[in-house]
Amino acid sequence: MKKIIILLFITLSLGSLFAKEVTINDAIEGTRLNSISLAIAKEKLEQSLRSASVLSSYLPNISLTGTATTTGSAITGTFTPLSANVNAGISWSIGTSLIGKKESAVIQRTLAELTYSSSAQSVEAAAVSAYLSLARTIVTLDQAQNRVDSLKDIYSLQVDKFEAGLDSELSLLEAESSLKKAEYSLKTYEALYELTLQNFRALTGIDGDITLQSFDEIELLELPSAEELYDKFRNSIIALKIKDTEAASSEVQMASTKRSALAPTVELSTGYSASAATTYNTAFSSKLSDDFYVKVSVSIPITSYIPGSSGDVSVKNAESNVTIAKLKRTQAEQETLSSLSSLINTLESAEISVLLAEDSLNLSQKTYDLKKEAYDAGLLSLSDFLSAESSLYDASITLENEKINYFSQLYSLSQSLGISKEELINLYGEINNE
Repeated sequence: MKKIIILLFITLSLGSLFAKEVTINDAIEGTRLNSISLAIAKEKLEQSLRSASVLSSYLPNISLTGTATTTGSAITGTFTPLSANVNAGISWSIGTSLIGKKESAVIQRTLAELTYSSSAQSVEAAAVSAYLSLARTIVTLDQAQNRVDSLKDIYSLQVDKFEAGLDSELSLLEAESSLKKAEYSLKTYEALYELTLQNFRALTGIDGDITLQSFDEIELLELPSAEELYDKFRNSIIALKIKDTEAASSEVQMASTKRSALAPTVELSTGYSASAATTYNTAFSSKLSDDFYVKVSVSIPITSYIPGSSGDVSVKNAESNVTIAKLKRTQAEQETLSSLSSLINTLESAEISVLLAEDSLNLSQKTYDLKKEAYDAGLLSLSDFLSAESSLYDASITLENEKINYFSQLYSLSQSLGISKEELINLYGEINNE
């Protein structure tokens, strides 16, 4: 059993104490509602679902027409008798085109839904990326502010030492220079924070003062191999589901092409018409007539059986499309396995980086504490003390960034598997091994 990590985030915030806490799920939901690209994808999904209607494939063509006609001369005032005609007709092809319509419609619906899910997944990834970018910026800004406060104290102490004749003017200038550099860096990070926050709000539609969520302590066990993860989540990985559906669609299309090119087509049609001719001498008189017919036609595509004909070529191309779709599915499977292996390795590397960063921070903190005691006692130069302070600052920034990076990799793995981060933690977290 291998301990993956203990991931602990402090609450990240700037602004009001009463700022609203925004979680990653809030950011995802806001981005979904605010995303124009997802709204377009939603409309395209509705279009695809309507186009894939099964009922429309089986409805016959029904027509109803009516005409009324008279001719004559406006000068002489004579007109021919009024004649009226009504026609109603129904035609329905019951040949090969109806076979497989339902199966094809189901596949097209599934493909449309998967395409939308893929778009939604991309929107979700963008929301998480923006959230973590804001978290990194806030961490950096908080640490930069802490450093400025620390260097102000050091500079104030150095002023007192200089005025008391206990240290040189050079040391005072060095403390002042360090403080000015830190203040300049703080302004840079403040500008970066405002830009990052603006981008986050534009993406998610979330306004006002916000506080980013505080993450609980998480301990993961050793993850299984890429092959095991692949076998377990094969049916939830969207990219593979799309390739499966495309392969199934190509097989249905091939069967339809063969039927259209090689099988006979039967068309049934029926119609009814009625007409009336009306005349007027001393009274109105009408003559009615009607007609009813039923027609059955059979079409046999003889030419399609000749090698090299358009029908023969269509069938062979359809067979090639099936082969190509299956090869693409196999390629996607290989790429998924490779990607999972890479994500697992990256996650483990991120774990090591966090653990090393924790050790480095602990060492930097102890070094800083010892050198501060020596500096306060006048046993250490300001340069050596500032060096320890700078190392502590860098170690703090590194640790927080490594924690955020680990969380980012954790999310990437869960998304690649087609499950939520919470599901991944529930499956491989410590709760399952108590």
